[in-house]
Amino acid sequence: MFTAVPDAGSDNKTDVFATGGDDKFYLYSNISGSGVAVGTSGWLDFQALS
Repeated sequence: MFTAVPDAGSDNKTDVFATGGDDKFYLYSNISGSGVAVGTSGWLDFQALS
């Protein structure tokens, strides 16, 4: 799963959330950095957030 949020971190930049192959949920606060795991397990079956 891959989704964008207008600004989850209040830094005036669009943020991206994505699931990883390791069953974790990641926040990418910028496109040049690595993601931070914000969900530790159970994310492989998610296809969308609403």
